[in-house]
Amino acid sequence: SAIDAALQLRPEVGDVKRVAGIDIHTFDAAVDIIGTDPEKWRPKTRETADHSLPYCTAVALADGDVTLAQFEPERLANAALLDLVGKVKVHRDAALSARYPRGIPNRLTITLADGKLLVKEVEFPRGHAENPMTDAEVEHKFRTLVEPRYGKDKAGRVLNACWKLEGLKNVKDLISLLDK
Repeated sequence: SAIDAALQLRPEVGDVKRVAGIDIHTFDAAVDIIGTDPEKWRPKTRETADHSLPYCTAVALADGDVTLAQFEPERLANAALLDLVGKVKVHRDAALSARYPRGIPNRLTITLADGKLLVKEVEFPRGHAENPMTDAEVEHKFRTLVEPRYGKDKAGRVLNACWKLEGLKNVKDLISLLDK
């Protein structure tokens, strides 16, 4: 939900060089699992980065997306991005903790260099059962993730099979599409 909030605030931020600070108010489990350890602010591996609240939020704000590209070694080492990640502070918020696990609440406050504050709270990020994605959004996400690896045609065949999953007699028929 912090990524969702960052993506929603991104148009108001414009150039991330304008960002003076990012405060993420979140629930206890998020702080404990993805928002405490120092390596979360300087991830060296994909595994650390994709379990980093500061990194994922900052890269969403900077890039407008969080895909495999945001976890490539070159992106993890980008000085400007790491500078932005360094501006992130994570705060426990008892009121948000009380709403977890029903929701995944995060409140993002971005302070711009001119002192302007941008605030967005998201409890149910896009894709959550309480905020489902449209079929078009699901298809876009699928294609974004699958086409680079398998190509447009193969991705399309797999996607078509997935849309008709309930009619599939054997999962091997779906898996075999990835082998061709």
